Amino acid sequence: GPTIAEDARTAVVFGMPRAAIEMNAASLVLPLDLIAGSLCATAGVPVPLAGAAVRSGLAEGSPL
Repeated sequence: GPTIAEDARTAVVFGMPRAAIEMNAASLVLPLDLIAGSLCATAGVPVPLAGAAVRSGLAEGSPL
């Protein structure tokens, strides 16, 4: 399957993404705000609306 590495512009710590990119192990390099949407598109599920985790209670630590 696809491997996504976070772009250097948004990564707080770029060590692991850099290593994956340098080894050509990342099939996509994306900024943080596009990674979730890419994963949803790959899985064929709708992208959740912003704040959906907060409204559903998932942000409070409740298990799925």
